[in-house]
Order: sequence, then structure tokens, then C-alpha cells
Amino acid sequence: MVRMVKSMPIARRARVSAFLAAALLGLCACIARPGTPEASAGRVPPDPPAAPACAAPSPTLEPMAAPPAPTPRRLGHRGDGLAPFHEALARLDARRATAPVSIVILGDSHTAGPYFAGRLRELFQARFGSAGPGAMPPGLAQRGYRNALVAVQQTGVWNGVNSLRATTPPPFGLGLHRLRSDEPGSTITAVAQEPGGFERLEASLVRLPDGGNLRILADGCALGVVATGGAGEAARLVAPLPRGTVAVQIETLDGPVELLGWSLSRGRGALVENHGVNGAQIAMLANLDAAIVAAELSRREPALIVVAFGTNEAFTTDLVETRYRALVEERLMALRRAAPRAALVVAGPPDSAVAGRRAPPAKGRRATGCRWKEPPHLATVKRVLRRAAADMDLPFWDWSRLTKGPCGVDAMARRDPPLAARDHVHFTADGYALAAEALYRFLMDGYTRRRKLS
Repeated sequence: MVRMVKSMPIARRARVSAFLAAALLGLCACIARPGTPEASAGRVPPDPPAAPACAAPSPTLEPMAAPPAPTPRRLGHRGDGLAPFHEALARLDARRATAPVSIVILGDSHTAGPYFAGRLRELFQARFGSAGPGAMPPGLAQRGYRNALVAVQQTGVWNGVNSLRATTPPPFGLGLHRLRSDEPGSTITAVAQEPGGFERLEASLVRLPDGGNLRILADGCALGVVATGGAGEAARLVAPLPRGTVAVQIETLDGPVELLGWSLSRGRGALVENHGVNGAQIAMLANLDAAIVAAELSRREPALIVVAFGTNEAFTTDLVETRYRALVEERLMALRRAAPRAALVVAGPPDSAVAGRRAPPAKGRRATGCRWKEPPHLATVKRVLRRAAADMDLPFWDWSRLTKGPCGVDAMARRDPPLAARDHVHFTADGYALAAEALYRFLMDGYTRRRKLS
């Protein structure tokens, strides 16, 4: 970030530096004083600090309209479920693409963490170019979310929830999180960590009956004020940014504001967008608002959606195979209906392990094997996901080919340096990188052959 600021013209450098300094002071002030949304009730919002106007169009608020009927598309031969994705990559390679190629991953803690998706993002953007960080959970609503292409800061009082439990009040979109502030002057700021910066901001929000106003700033200049009041419906905020914008800020001016997610991008290239919740099972997707998800997918038109659940289902004690099979098919069909032009890939879970007793060796023989065993329903989960993918003619990527059973996970944990975490469920950065590289090869194998034949 320092290198990016130093490379700017002097006038712009001063504006960006002042903007970032103000954001940091706001963060310090937030830490120094306690505050709750209730303490702000009835307070007259102060006038926002003065900021020069940006030389860019004002932000707009659009309804989350129902997606139009998809244009019919030849998906290739039966069994070639990755054809839509490979076609999108070919257009990008041929410089015929007018928008980024988006890869969306939905899953549990493996997806929520930074290493698996981060390495996949590196690989695709090194090959096809970077279009920025893409869609992210709003602000810091997802604890531990990290994207190497952007640094996110948050000041003021915000309350975040996720879609893990069906009892959490809706709505939720693809971001799987919701972030709310009732306090004027609360901000979320994104700072680019790569050359090129941002050219476009989009955000999904809820238009509350008493919804307040928010202001969008780009490198310290004001794009405009957006009124978010409404009847509880979801809406999309769209803000073209001055080319090469480094720092983008959303600031509340009054009343409550609820955000479901935001996206920062530029030009052409690849986007890898990971949306996950720790502890999630595929049933969580039913907690999302179907209309919001369909509208978000229609707007973003991802070329590929990877569905990566199964680890947490394997540890349950009440999983019934027939019910689980019906649930998996229902959720996959819902995604297919919402994004009929995207390639849809089912990722089987990696192996995980629970501690057990080592079997005693036969008389006169040395002890072999390990004391780790499979979670109670891992084999059932793998079988259901594989069969559902086959029945729906969807590509299936088997992560467990890398982990090779519970003893394989134990061997990964005992390596130096280790590839698996000591809990025998998660992996180290190196372990997740190996998995991402294997998935990349799986996704690109047909594309490489196609390029050689063309």
C-alpha cells in the first residue's frame, strides 16, 4: 500500500494519505470510547466532514430485480460440465470478454479461511489477470476473513451476524453475513493492496423502514449520498469509481444501515470469491433469501460455482442418508436454477480424523497403522455427494484423494513442516495450498486440452 501511494501524483498522494489518516484516527477514537447502537438513539447526526466531489458519476441504488430468463447456451457434450467455464476463460484469453470471469466458492471453514481460496485466486489471476478482490462479506462481519488484494478497516459501532442458524432473522445473500450500524459516522474502508486499484463498487443492502443515509468516498473525495430507507426490501448500490482508486469508504450519516455484502473490481481478468461460515453444512444454503441470491448471481454471472461442504456433516450423530441425499439434491438444484449458465462443481470433503485406539499387533509383529479413525458419517457424506453429482451430470472433485484416509491426515499433521492442523480436521497454509493447486489442475485440465486442439 505504501508503494502504491508513493507512486501517485503528489496532489492525489496527499489526498489519499489524509483520507487514510482520518480513517485511522476514527478507528482509534472508536477503540478509546465505548458505544452502543442504543446510546446513539435520538441523537442528531452531525454534518459529515467536508470532502471534495469526485469526478465520477454519483452512486445509484437499484432494486434487486428478478433475473431475466437466461439466454439459451450450448453447454457442450453431456459430461462436459465445465464447458461454460472453459468458454468464459477462452473469451478472456482472446480479449473478447467485457467483464471479469468470476469463480464463486460456497462452503464451510475450509472456504471461509484465507489459504485455500487465496491460493486458488493467486493461480487464476496469475494466468488470466486480476480483476480485483471481487465480492466479500460486508466490512469485518466475518471474523478472520482475509483477502490479500485488499485491507479492510472498520470504525464506529457495527453488529454482524451470519446465516449459520435458521433461527437467525433474515435476510442473507451470497455474502452469508449481515452487518448493521445504527450510529452516525460509522465506516468501513477497503484499501487496495495491488496496482490498478478499484474501478467499481457494488454493495447489497436492506432498505429498512427507518433506514438512514450513507456516503461513498473514493480516495477522500465524495461520490455522493445514498438514502437507504424503504419497506424492508433488498437493493443494490452501484458506484463507478475514478480509475485506479486506492481507498473506498462507506460512511453512515444517520439512521440504521444494513449491508449484506460488497464487491470491488476493475476491468477484465479473474475473480475468486470465497463465501464460507465456520461450522457450516450444506443445509445452511436454505437460510439464504432465494430472491436475493438469484438477483446477485444474475448480476454477477459467475462462470463457475464450487459447492464445498461435507466436513461438518461427517461429525454429526443423526445423519440419515436418504434425507441427506434429498437435501443435497435440493440445494444443488436451487443453485442451478439461480445460475443456469454457470458451471457447477461439487467438491467432496477432505478426510478428517478422530482419535481412537490403536489395534494391538499380532504376536511377534510390530505395531502398524495409526490410532486415528474416520468421523462417524464421512463415508456416507462422500458417497452421497459423489452420487448426486453423477446423477445431475456435474463435475465432482475429490479432495480426499490428497488426504488418503485418517492415517493420511495424521501423517500430514506429523510432517515437518506440517500440512494438516493438530485437530486433524483443518490444514496449514501449505496443506491448503496443495489442495488449491490440485483443484486448479482439475478445473484447467480440459481447458488446456481444448486450447491444444483449437
